[in-house]
Amino acid sequence: MLPGSHVRNAIQRPAAGNDLPGAVPILAEPGDAVVFDRRLWHMRSPNRSALTRKALFLAYTYRWVRPRDDLRLPGDIVEDLTPVQRQLAGLDADDPFPLWMPDRSPLPLRDLLDGDAG
Repeated sequence: MLPGSHVRNAIQRPAAGNDLPGAVPILAEPGDAVVFDRRLWHMRSPNRSALTRKALFLAYTYRWVRPRDDLRLPGDIVEDLTPVQRQLAGLDADDPFPLWMPDRSPLPLRDLLDGDAG
C-alpha cells in the first residue's frame, strides 16, 4: 500500500508493474484483518508462499455508489428481503436516478426509522 495516498488527487503510476516509489507491504498472517480507508492506493503482490491466499473485502460507502458485485441471489431469498436489505444488495438499482439523487428517491431505512415501513 502507498502511505498517504488517500489524501492525494493523483498518483504517478509506473509504466509497468506495481512497484510504486514509497509503497510498503502489508505483512499479515492467515486470519488477520486489515482495515484501511478504501481511498488508500493498494494492490496485490505475487503469492510466493505455498498457501492459497483467500480474502474477504467489505466496504462501506455512500448509498449512491453502485454495487460492484452481481450477487445473483436465489429468488426465494430475494422475495423475503426487507426494503432495506434489497437496497443494500443493490436489487432496486434498475433506475440509476435514485443512486445519484438520493434525496429524491425512496429511502427504506428512513421510512423504517420513521415508522412508515414494516
